[in-house]
Amino acid sequence: MWLKGYPLFRVFLAFIAGILWANFFRVPFPFSLSFLSVCALALLVLLLWRDLRKPTKNKVFSISVSGFFIALGLVLSYWQSEQHIERHYQLQSDATHFQLKILEQPVIKERTIKAKAEVLATFDHDSVLPSAGKVLLYFEKDSLAQQLRFGDQVLFQGRLNELNAPQNPFEFDYKNYLNLQAVYAQAYLPSSQWKLIGRQSGFSLKAWSAGVRRYLLGVINGWPLSQNEQAVTKALLLGYRYDISDNLLQAYSAAGATHVLAVSGLHVGIVYMLTYYLLFFLQKLPRGPLIRTLILLFLLWAYALITGLSPSVVRAATMFSFVAVGTAFKRSTSIYNTLLASAMILLIVKPTYLFEVGFQLSYMAVLGIVWLQPKFEALIRPRGWVVKQIWTITTVSLAAQIATFPLGLYYFHQFPALFLVSNLVVIPLVTLLMYTGLVTLVLSACGWLVVSLVAVYNALLKLMNQSVEWVEGWTFFLIDQIHISRVELVLVYVFLGYMFTWLFKGKARRLNLALSVALVLISWQLMENYQLQKRTDLTVYALREHSALSFIKAGKAVLVADSALLADEDAMTFHIRHHLWASNVLDVHYLNWGADLETGFFRKKGNWLYGKDKTLWCYRSNNKVVPPADYWLVDKNSSAPASEVNKPKGIIIHQKMEADLSAEWKAWAQDNDVKMINLENGYFQASLH
Repeated sequence: MWLKGYPLFRVFLAFIAGILWANFFRVPFPFSLSFLSVCALALLVLLLWRDLRKPTKNKVFSISVSGFFIALGLVLSYWQSEQHIERHYQLQSDATHFQLKILEQPVIKERTIKAKAEVLATFDHDSVLPSAGKVLLYFEKDSLAQQLRFGDQVLFQGRLNELNAPQNPFEFDYKNYLNLQAVYAQAYLPSSQWKLIGRQSGFSLKAWSAGVRRYLLGVINGWPLSQNEQAVTKALLLGYRYDISDNLLQAYSAAGATHVLAVSGLHVGIVYMLTYYLLFFLQKLPRGPLIRTLILLFLLWAYALITGLSPSVVRAATMFSFVAVGTAFKRSTSIYNTLLASAMILLIVKPTYLFEVGFQLSYMAVLGIVWLQPKFEALIRPRGWVVKQIWTITTVSLAAQIATFPLGLYYFHQFPALFLVSNLVVIPLVTLLMYTGLVTLVLSACGWLVVSLVAVYNALLKLMNQSVEWVEGWTFFLIDQIHISRVELVLVYVFLGYMFTWLFKGKARRLNLALSVALVLISWQLMENYQLQKRTDLTVYALREHSALSFIKAGKAVLVADSALLADEDAMTFHIRHHLWASNVLDVHYLNWGADLETGFFRKKGNWLYGKDKTLWCYRSNNKVVPPADYWLVDKNSSAPASEVNKPKGIIIHQKMEADLSAEWKAWAQDNDVKMINLENGYFQASLH
């Protein structure tokens, strides 16, 4: 059986099964601990039992190992969630003052300074209670907040607010994303409600790393580069993406080259390969391979340190460290076992890495390159060094894209069809930029700014940006507005696995399985489309700064919104477009609240909105006549009617309505037996018949 060559695979599957179990179902910790203890005891007994070669004992041993790692995944997931901490701030709900320590370098946003922090103590009247737990902080942007650093301690007077669940259909679940990092609350800190009470004391590797990165960012600021080139340089060399303009970021995304702007496996791999080949002469010395490996490991982790020990770089450095050690000792162990071992170590340290997009993309890309690229490359044997390099880059890009495109569809809802063209240009340029940029950065940090090197670097960078923008201009080749479910994501990967295994190894059984999975996938899509074609939905979105609603029928939609929202691409995508894509909407008519429209399934005239059998009326306090309607859309500044009016079935209250007005409407709704729908609790959706 093929699993015999990869002993870690079963262990890895069992471990991630435990992590998934812990995160998708509430598993009591005593059960997890008992399960782990029983499996550990069973393993100990079996190991003391001398002859494990007998089939029965071997099978029991395999089951015990799987059970142990499932239980280990459960226990470690629970432990990382910090739910075991008895003095967690969630249990101290009456606290009004908090002593907090900043856990990462604060990020400067447009209006705020964002930072993750740990609660050290809470204050309630005269009592001081030691506390623990992570929170997300947003400081009001001022000169003092911009000077905050990793390790600083602040005193905050106010309340920690519970994280909000998604307010709109198919909106990104930011609450769950933070919960996976053991963050369960957030707070906004106005300048008047916090003060700095201490700086980082003693040595901290992460604080030192953040300081080095901050210093190097300052060094880059001194280079004679334009704003765009400077922003890309910070992202390319140090993983600092926060200065990149939205337009440039969109260009890289559309061209399928976003990975260039996030320091990860590609960048660490370039550092690894450069160092590996530069140290070729050590291979012939008596202890050369060992010295070479130690230098490689040192430089890999030195690079991780100057990038601030970001999770993506730590993951990549861990993975290449395993590769370096395996290569040095010339183990016959498969590269797959090496990858599994590095993934296991990372997940043991932090089980929720499993749910991070970067982790999934990194390992799937490497798996694709290791499995598919050699087979693609063997299809053609070109002559000439240049043609060989072009073919190698093409096969690497193709293998990585095949392995990661299902994740791209699931998370980013798009597929850049010109990825081969962009990567043929980008990968060689990124390699040259990394070599030139890192040498220039080291020399500049030592006080030697070599203008000629910066000029060469700048020319290469401009060429890369222009190439990406040129590729992005071919919008026809960007396939977007795609929505697939988790089930479809799994089915796509199963199909790819069987199909490529059949192509490489043959056997009709594999082809039949691949075609069967494809049939299930197509049937799933057809059934989903059929159900969506039959539905007609009205959705009123829950938005604090804007107002919007949509009527959707059979792949068509009318979106009515304020002009500010329609002009804000980020807000539209985050709050609304995912819902439209999930509803398979291909034709959207965008309509301002002040405009009128009439289609086959929707009509708007003045304050009237009509969709199939539902009528909506935009209620304002100054309305002289209130006609009968199914629902009122109540303006956030409007008060309840004082006289008898045509009552609706329900009233929809704006999310940003003042508390006293909201209470007034609640009382009116109760007195008149009218359903009150407050968008403070999330979106409202009704099916139209």
